[in-house]
Amino acid sequence: MRIHKNLVLLLLVFVFSGSFVKADEEIEVNVTLSTEATTTTTTEAPKIPCVGKGKVCVEPNQCQKGFVDGNSLTRSYNYTKECNATHVCCEVKPFDPKNADKCAIRNLNTFPQGPLPLNANFAEFPWQAMILRESTKSLLCGGIIIKKNFVLTAGDCVAGIKTIDILTKGGEWKLGSDKEGKDFQLVRLKSISLHPEFNFTKVAHNLAILHLERDYKFDQHIQQLCLDETDTPPTEYDYCVTTGWGQEALKIHKRDAIEYFTNVTILSQQNCTNDAGKKSFNPDVNICGRTSANACNFDFGSALACQTRKDSQEFVLKGIYTHNTGCFEPTKYGYKQPTLVFRPLPINANFAEFPWQAMILKESTKSLLCGGIIISKNLVLTSGDCVQGQKAIDVLTKGGEWKLGSDEEGIDYEIVRLNKISFHPYYSVGEVAYNLALLHTERDYPFNLHIQPLCLDETFTEPGPAEICVTTGWGKEALALHLKDAIEHFTTLSALDNETCPIKDFDPDYAICAYSQLDACQLDFGSALACQDPRDPQKYVLKGVYTQNNGCNSRYPTLLFTKLDIEWIKNAINKPRRG
Repeated sequence: MRIHKNLVLLLLVFVFSGSFVKADEEIEVNVTLSTEATTTTTTEAPKIPCVGKGKVCVEPNQCQKGFVDGNSLTRSYNYTKECNATHVCCEVKPFDPKNADKCAIRNLNTFPQGPLPLNANFAEFPWQAMILRESTKSLLCGGIIIKKNFVLTAGDCVAGIKTIDILTKGGEWKLGSDKEGKDFQLVRLKSISLHPEFNFTKVAHNLAILHLERDYKFDQHIQQLCLDETDTPPTEYDYCVTTGWGQEALKIHKRDAIEYFTNVTILSQQNCTNDAGKKSFNPDVNICGRTSANACNFDFGSALACQTRKDSQEFVLKGIYTHNTGCFEPTKYGYKQPTLVFRPLPINANFAEFPWQAMILKESTKSLLCGGIIISKNLVLTSGDCVQGQKAIDVLTKGGEWKLGSDEEGIDYEIVRLNKISFHPYYSVGEVAYNLALLHTERDYPFNLHIQPLCLDETFTEPGPAEICVTTGWGKEALALHLKDAIEHFTTLSALDNETCPIKDFDPDYAICAYSQLDACQLDFGSALACQDPRDPQKYVLKGVYTQNNGCNSRYPTLLFTKLDIEWIKNAINKPRRG
């Protein structure tokens, strides 16, 4: 430090008191030395080229074997042509065809990308469908692909239109464009099933299932949105979205219109009632949410899709967009935002909705065996396999049950003992044909709102694909564990013919094959195949008894129902009871 001070003093002296030329030379030399001692040369690190479709700059640990998961990046990742030296150029992992049949996920970084914040990227929401009317070349509404051959939409969208006049379109993104890289698919309908309680004048039950003439070929841009089998309504803490092209784009088939999406903030029932009004919102069957975008940028019939867990791109179907509080842009000042109303897809029955449903119990083990069907005051029909090997004295029937282990119903269930069990004369263990048993009760059921018989179908006609049919039950797990608070399930069914039924050895002479929206093991063997009576849509008739399926967790849940022997059953009903 002392040497440095002396050097500085020396230079100062030279400047002010020495010979001008000599001092100047010394200063020049010393300044040059000083500059060399304090200045460091900086060289800009070279950039790494990163050009090409799907090429991105990422941290080295994100790039595995040359690929990065697109969903690990922020949505619509900023693609640059050069990477900093600390990054590597990596390719977004292409879609694996093995995942085509799995539940759809949201794809955050696919190509092409939407140019605006509200625009979806191509294939970002692969469950989105479009419903078209062929005769008028018009776009009707949105839809949701829920299986390869089923699309769900709003009942209002298709009611009153002939099946032959409707098409579904999967894989669309930019209207009138062929620049997506993967083609859309157009599929005709086989039939339309409106919800049994659909009514144009009511907001409830605004649902329709479109049965397709052929399967969609699943790919990255066309996949099924899985149902929410927890049947729990979304809350304000859930991340949910809805989609579509918008009212104007559908009306005029607006060329180059790109699919929109918006986040939906779920509201409480009270806020929904305040926003939408009592006529437009029914808290028993609707949920609603606000969006920061114009409600008419999205399509009726589209999904309310919600994340299964935080930061996951796995979504499940929570509802169907059916109406809103009007088309307007949210105000820049104040709180006013559009409210969208959705109809959840129910799997839980209401109390007393299916009053013929019975439960079969084994008293000695306190176990729940299967479902059953009340067909008269003292007869319950079930599958032969359910009670095979059981003694009548050890079997109980329970009518009027709804929520296991609960007394919320308001009307008590009834437990009735048996006199005897009658198996069909041709019953054979494990066979679908004649897999029937009649349980003769010790006393009559006292009929009430929640306990009533299901009438037999004496027309001897099989259900067609357009016929509305249901089956019910609490499910395999609930019966095995006597799961407290488990609520009775139901599902609508679609009859399948001999060619389309995937179960081997299906014999249409003895059984009815049907596709279920709900997993086969969420329902109970011994329960009814109940179909709307064409003479009176408010009534159902018994067509068969649920006896077999193609396994739990099947991607194509298929149930077999044993056909009825009407004469055998009628003889039992008309035969006087002994004792």
